[in-house]
Amino acid sequence: MDIKVSIDVVWHSDVSPAILTEIASNDTSMVIKSTKQDSLINKIFFTPNDWQLLEHCSVPLLLTKNMSDSPYQKIMGAVNPNKPRDGGEQLDVDIIDAALVMAELYDGKAHVCHCYEPIGKELWQGLISLNVEEKSNFNDYSDATTKHHETSLNQLLNDYSFEDENTHLVPGCPVDELPILAKKEKVDLFVMGMNNNGKYIGNIIEEVLGHIDCDLLSIRYKKRKINL
Repeated sequence: MDIKVSIDVVWHSDVSPAILTEIASNDTSMVIKSTKQDSLINKIFFTPNDWQLLEHCSVPLLLTKNMSDSPYQKIMGAVNPNKPRDGGEQLDVDIIDAALVMAELYDGKAHVCHCYEPIGKELWQGLISLNVEEKSNFNDYSDATTKHHETSLNQLLNDYSFEDENTHLVPGCPVDELPILAKKEKVDLFVMGMNNNGKYIGNIIEEVLGHIDCDLLSIRYKKRKINL
């Protein structure tokens, strides 16, 4: 593989603005940066460099935690086919494509997961109490919710050939369940999307980052131009 390497040394009091400046000044395709869990005090009073990069980096951002020399064997793309994105459904496709590219590059296996958070039984009972004509029960609701998310995931994967054992539909809070899934499936690399919502808070990826032991590849949402 013919790869040209150049080295730039930049002195800056804050790492993230220096990296973003470099990205803007050349044709960078990906940023690779080591990361570690920040202290609670740092999270409260400061904005860590990784947070700044997640929010502003316009190209894929690979945050590495592992010191192993072994290649990625299991790559997990986390998608959310049910969340409206004002035409940004392409983000899920970008996540899957990135997971497949990384799997091919490292001769690994690509997986896809969708974690959804159903309404709890107590809240469901409260909603039902407002509609006396509603005859369904919680089990019916739970089954229907699962079926809905399963159908959405299958529709997203229609153009791909993922085996059943490589797709994961997980009920529960993503912040809690995705780290559990990563550990259970021995994931080496998580591929997730960063929404362009104009703020850092409100994206699942920054909450998951501090709770997984594997590397994380952030794919940023890019609004496509519509050709009329």
